[in-house]
Amino acid sequence: MPINTNLINLFYLGSVCFSFLASLLLWKNSKNYNNLANKVLSLFFFAIGYSIFGYLLVVSEWIVYLPLLYKTPLPFGYLIYPSLYLYIQLILNNKTAINRKNWLHFIPFFIAIIDLLPFYFMPLKDKNSILSNLLQDLSNTYLVDSGFLPAWTHYVFKQLQSFIYLILIWKLLYTNTVFKKINFQDLAIASQINQVKNWLITISAWMTLSYVTFLIFMGFTILNPNYQITGIYTELASIVSSFSIFALCLHVFFHPNVLYGFIDFQMGDKQRKLNLKEIELGEVEIKPTISFEKWAILELLILEKEYFKKQGMSIERLSIELNISSRQLSFCINYYKKMKFQDYINSLRLQFVISEFQNGTIENNTIEAIGANAGFGSRSSFFSVFKKQMGCTPLEYIKGQTSEEISE
Repeated sequence: MPINTNLINLFYLGSVCFSFLASLLLWKNSKNYNNLANKVLSLFFFAIGYSIFGYLLVVSEWIVYLPLLYKTPLPFGYLIYPSLYLYIQLILNNKTAINRKNWLHFIPFFIAIIDLLPFYFMPLKDKNSILSNLLQDLSNTYLVDSGFLPAWTHYVFKQLQSFIYLILIWKLLYTNTVFKKINFQDLAIASQINQVKNWLITISAWMTLSYVTFLIFMGFTILNPNYQITGIYTELASIVSSFSIFALCLHVFFHPNVLYGFIDFQMGDKQRKLNLKEIELGEVEIKPTISFEKWAILELLILEKEYFKKQGMSIERLSIELNISSRQLSFCINYYKKMKFQDYINSLRLQFVISEFQNGTIENNTIEAIGANAGFGSRSSFFSVFKKQMGCTPLEYIKGQTSEEISE
């Protein structure tokens, strides 16, 4: 039987796809950046995706074809909020390892597995019988005993666990002054901190919204006769809950820094060492971790591959191409070139444009075409940058070059 294509299940289906993909990318890139936080975030997205996947298998009745998977997502529900809490803790406190105390967060996960072992090893015939009765009335999901503990205890305890961890998460964000805005845009580290803060607030807010609306959904369901999932308020709460998870999973792919490396930023130490309210760009020298020799090789690669010619080139995209973090790249450009990223890219584009003018390319192309080929997104931006750095318009520069050639 195909999945019920209503709005709620469509959001959940999208969440499964994006969460599994995010988990895979985070785990893969954690090796490049040697980052434990990315691995924990990968676990978080996998736990979300697999939990929702289990739900979709039941409501679509596809579980009859995969009876061995029934109840396997349940323990992963205990990992969602603890892994989110650990992830935020790793970033804010600059931790690179999980200590023994932190392993206590995984105890409910292992207890759930142990509790469900009798069901996992149950004969397939008996398991199919349970599934057959379940699919006749899905409200029995919370009442089908499948382990040492009554089935309802898992659903109640998971909601209680989620509530406790959300309090811990917001307390952790508050005590680490995450809500305090950094305004010094000239300082690369300030921009980096703000990006991290915004992401931590975003992921926490979406998960809080999902939890609250799920509780509302459950509340209206319980209040209805025979625990039937009916009513406009129940539907709205369910839609908001499913959308919040979908939006969070989708959000990651619009912010490459989450997947490709701003999490290696040592936020805790940097905030303690730098008083960002009192520092100007030139007052504190922060050396990049990449040597001048390695930077020279990277810059040569930028020129050879002509990455600057790609319109809309951002520091995130270029850092991926160079296989370093955006923080390292920003520091290198700021330290070795004494420029902001965009000014550096524009300077390379202007070098290309001027070389084209001097090579006589203007005889076969328009000024606008040469600017576009150099990577400028529009005529106005090209002319503005050219005049700012060269002190004249492209046409004036060409006329000046022509006049010099005639006088010679």
